[in-house]
Amino acid sequence: MLSDINFRKRIGRKTMTKNMRYMMATKATHKLGDLSSEKPDICMIHHEDGENYIGEWVFGHGFIEVKFPKETTRELTAEEKERYNGTFVSLPSCNREINIDDPESERIFVGGKVIHLPEAEIVA
Repeated sequence: MLSDINFRKRIGRKTMTKNMRYMMATKATHKLGDLSSEKPDICMIHHEDGENYIGEWVFGHGFIEVKFPKETTRELTAEEKERYNGTFVSLPSCNREINIDDPESERIFVGGKVIHLPEAEIVA
């Protein structure tokens, strides 16, 4: 995914890998505006500052450096981990494999569950 490549160049792969994880969030802001979701949705966190986790929506449109306030962002439950782990997501902006245990692993299509989201359910 192009945004992943550019992101790694800007902050450095070592910094990004150390803190990467999946979480659930509702509130989200980007320099272009509000990207919040009414229902909790999965996001990938790359790093954090004092008040926010910083990353991207997994089912988003490629916005990076999205800020997720720590007070409205939480760890995944066991059920959510089971639901999302090994799932492949194909959106206009990216193709991605969700690997809960190793978010930095290769993202290639080699079988697995596929979630097809109607346009109305995509966070953007």
